[in-house]
Amino acid sequence: MNSLTFSQYVIGGVLASSFVQTQLSKEVVGFLGVLVLVSSLIHHRYRPDIKHRNGKQRAAQLRAVIRKAEDMIFEARTQKKDSSAIQPIRRAISDGLNQLETAELDDLQDSHNGET
Repeated sequence: MNSLTFSQYVIGGVLASSFVQTQLSKEVVGFLGVLVLVSSLIHHRYRPDIKHRNGKQRAAQLRAVIRKAEDMIFEARTQKKDSSAIQPIRRAISDGLNQLETAELDDLQDSHNGET
């Protein structure tokens, strides 16, 4: 992501300077222009910053599901509950995983629609 930002702003700014354009060969100026264009297209199409943020959010949600399951298991063990305590734990884990999968599918659908 940092190299995309560098390509867009720094190299784009350099190319905007008429001094640099006159001092560099046409091939170098053309290459730098294509580099800015490609990095801009990648950034707008794939949005690595948003994908990174969404991935971090899903990882945090997964850690919360794990902690909740561990707490429920600890509670079931300390209260010496029978096997009926397992069903709510399984349900909580399944619900958490379903929410994560739904969020991931929403992100994929948004990226195919050009939103992210």
